[in-house]
Formats: sequence, structure tokens, C-alpha cells
Amino acid sequence: LVDSAGSPDAQLERSHGEVTQVKVPLPGIIISILCKEDQSVNAGDVLALLDSMKMEHPIISPCPGRIATLHIM
Repeated sequence: LVDSAGSPDAQLERSHGEVTQVKVPLPGIIISILCKEDQSVNAGDVLALLDSMKMEHPIISPCPGRIATLHIM
């Protein structure tokens, strides 16, 4: 769930084929991945937990869809 630039991301494929990338607005370490590829998710579902500045930040799905790919480094 982290891309080559070091920012967490996942690709959500919406029901009509559009792909949305989910990115995190601050640097940190992914401490828990709560989804898997091909899993259906709803808007507002927590996809992962990010540890940044000694706090846990949930990474939330912005739209309903299916997890197409996870980029894990």
C-alpha cells in the first residue's frame, strides 16, 4: 500500500470501470492493511492505518468500489 515515492496508495476500481487512486496527504508508516485485492469496499471504509507524528491516521475509501491493486514496498 505504498508507492515508489513513499506515499501510501491503493487503486479502487469503481463499478463503471473508472480507477481512483487513494493517497495519503502526509508521510508516515503503514502499520496495518485492512483490505486486500479484489475486495469490495464502500465509501468511508478504513483501508489501512498510517502511523505519523506518533498518531494513527485511518486511510479511508473515498468512494465505493473494488480494490484493484495494492502497492506494497
